Amino acid sequence: MKASAAIRRSVRFGPFEVDLCSGELRKEGVKIKLQEQPLRLLALLLECPGQVVSRDELRQKLWPADTFVGFDDGLNTAVKKLRDALGDSSEKPLFIETLPKRGYRFISTVTSLNPSPSSEGSPAGPTRLKRWSRSRIVLLPIGVVTVLLAAYLVHRPVRSELGLSSGRIMLAVLPFENLSGDPQQEFFIDGLTEEMITELGGLEPAKLGVIARTSAMQYKHGNKAIDQIGRDLGVQYVVEGGVQKAGDRVRISAQLIQVVDQTHLWAQMYDRNISDILAIQADVARAIAEQIKLKVSPERLRELARPSSVDGDAFELYLNGRYTFNQPNLGQAVDYFQRAIQKDPDYALAYSGLADSYTQQASWGMEAPVQVLEKARPLAEKALALNGSLAEAHTSLAYIRLFSWDFAGAEQEFKRALDLDPSYANAHHWYSHLLVAQGRMDESLAETRRGLLFDPLDPSLQVHEGWHNYYARHYDRAIASVDKSLANVRRSVRPLPHSILGLVYEQERQYDTAIAEFGEAIRDSGRLPVYIAQLAHAQAVSGNTAEALRIVEELNRLPKQKYVPPEEIAAIYVALGENETAFRWLQTAYDTHSASLINLNVDPRFDTLRADPRFSELVRRIGLPQ
Repeated sequence: MKASAAIRRSVRFGPFEVDLCSGELRKEGVKIKLQEQPLRLLALLLECPGQVVSRDELRQKLWPADTFVGFDDGLNTAVKKLRDALGDSSEKPLFIETLPKRGYRFISTVTSLNPSPSSEGSPAGPTRLKRWSRSRIVLLPIGVVTVLLAAYLVHRPVRSELGLSSGRIMLAVLPFENLSGDPQQEFFIDGLTEEMITELGGLEPAKLGVIARTSAMQYKHGNKAIDQIGRDLGVQYVVEGGVQKAGDRVRISAQLIQVVDQTHLWAQMYDRNISDILAIQADVARAIAEQIKLKVSPERLRELARPSSVDGDAFELYLNGRYTFNQPNLGQAVDYFQRAIQKDPDYALAYSGLADSYTQQASWGMEAPVQVLEKARPLAEKALALNGSLAEAHTSLAYIRLFSWDFAGAEQEFKRALDLDPSYANAHHWYSHLLVAQGRMDESLAETRRGLLFDPLDPSLQVHEGWHNYYARHYDRAIASVDKSLANVRRSVRPLPHSILGLVYEQERQYDTAIAEFGEAIRDSGRLPVYIAQLAHAQAVSGNTAEALRIVEELNRLPKQKYVPPEEIAAIYVALGENETAFRWLQTAYDTHSASLINLNVDPRFDTLRADPRFSELVRRIGLPQ
């Protein structure tokens, strides 16, 4: 390849302009997000438009000599990302032409805007941007992604310019790219991303924090620049990669990027049978931990020493279950976890996932709590019997104990889970529920914000902050928290934010607005009875007694399989001033062990009953502080 006579510092082609000094690509003046390797590829192609740049030359210029094993995947990924940014295609190229088995050619007209005077008349070599001067890629086995990566990071200083206060190195695992092009593989690949997050989060909890799946998934199919992602999430390092799955074989490539200068520190590729992934990760983790003297907990070392394998089908079913757990239809998640356990009866994570699915049904008022908690408890205990150092399993048991009114036991399990994995956002989230129930509002808010540190873009956590502020009687803050996340939550069709807003607007005496919000919650939930009952309460406090009683009659006519939390009916009668009837319904809630009765002592709707000795006695029997 012959280079042009001058190194072009800024060039234009079609509607695009590239500044090779700053490393920026713009389309009609608007900056296009493009990561380092695709941009370096573009710079090389622009050095000699119209000429073929061979694959071998690209390997020599863009990849060090010791990385040729993973070169094909790396180059193909870089070309794909570059074409996506330019709106180009391989079938009908406008800018980048593929010459099979030979290389690539830039075929559009290129105009130099400001050639560098210092380079006039000198041979032009490949463009090397200053901020990329330390870029390199190293190929390592897949287990190194989850262990050597963490071991490497915990020995690097925290960068103060990112403003982190946690005292930990923070890292994000971005959604892995589906390199197969098969949309049926999305569940598997998204789940594999979550497994990578989980594996990293449990290695060196005191020093390494890993952003949770919900926030990381906000960048799926996006072209946002690494430095912007770093600012969004408060991280110093990002892991990204791609997955190809065919039958029982899977190929995973991953690379580590340092946010501050977008340097590619290293990368790896691994090709194995899907059932061997966990075992290989464990083997490599143990070997690397010993070699670099990483301070891994004794429980984690024992876990690494234990043979780790899982049925390939069970692994994929579990990943699908965790993916659908964040969707409105929990029944689908239950089905996936049950099938995973059928495939592999010793798969601890699947038991934990199934337990969480049942407990969540009680938490959301979807099912009678006694029945679903009876299903959930043995599943969480089985998960712990299979793997006592699994943070997810301890969190599952804590969540069950919370709604079983075993508050001391729940707190013990939450703390154990967070000792094992402080990055596990669900543990922070659900622990905050316990602290709210006990009136420990400052601790609850702190726990919620710890969860947001590891999952800053999770709408359910942002909504939870509003829920906390409602019970803390900070109504303006509650509205601000929920409004901030409402657009994201609507995409997942969650009714909870509308319910919280309805409750808050009731306390603010904006009854028409409250009634409208409960209407949204009813619609989004498919007419879940708990939200219908809350609408009746809003009608009652607004003075529309007839409509409130009509709705109560409607709830009483519902089939037995439609669960109506008794404390919600009690709240309606409190609003109607019928305290005797309200206490009868509260006794029913106690007798049936209703889940949300844990919040009785902080719920503003019951404030008028607090002077009654029967209320204090009920609070005592539940086990809440007086």
